[in-house]
Amino acid sequence: VPHECMFEWRFWQEKNAWRLAAARKATTVHQAFLHLNPRYAFQTLLVVLGGKIMMPTIATLTKSVPLLQMFLIAGVNFGMWFSTMVYAPYVDRKFSVLVQDMKLMIFCASF
Repeated sequence: VPHECMFEWRFWQEKNAWRLAAARKATTVHQAFLHLNPRYAFQTLLVVLGGKIMMPTIATLTKSVPLLQMFLIAGVNFGMWFSTMVYAPYVDRKFSVLVQDMKLMIFCASF
């Protein structure tokens, strides 16, 4: 990541340095079926990072209220599934559909 990207905080804008760096990183090496969609590389990686941060946080903070814990974790799983439906994570269509179906299965298993 270039040094000037570190201080770009408006990552939701279309021509942001973070988005451009993520697209460049996603297209540097062709990884066959694991090749990220360069158009949505930033969104995909941001949602995965958010899910990895929120899941253990929710599980730790809501130990005493299991029903709330179930609904919050299901909400996070729904958000991750929905983002894969809106922003196709991979270039290969078959693998992208597999990932979308796995996220749906994880959401359904949350209940």
